[in-house]
Amino acid sequence: MSLITGLTTTQIQGLSTATLAGLNSNDWAAFSTEQIQALTTTQVASLGSKPFADLNTQQFSAITTTDLAVIASTVVSTLSTSLLQSLG
Repeated sequence: MSLITGLTTTQIQGLSTATLAGLNSNDWAAFSTEQIQALTTTQVASLGSKPFADLNTQQFSAITTTDLAVIASTVVSTLSTSLLQSLG
């Protein structure tokens, strides 16, 4: 079972950037779209490329426009075509 399963959106917003950095692939795969949308801009900005690679297209497309704007260009260059196409 993932550390993320069962967390409320408020609890997701309360996760430190260090906690997010320590999540594994199973944890990222367990995020619901609501939990993805609950991530704060600061949390999203702190992420490297690994968490995004663990998301499916439905999860990735749930990232808000404001949050997409803070993803580092070095991270964007590592995203798969399918993730980018999911943005519509």
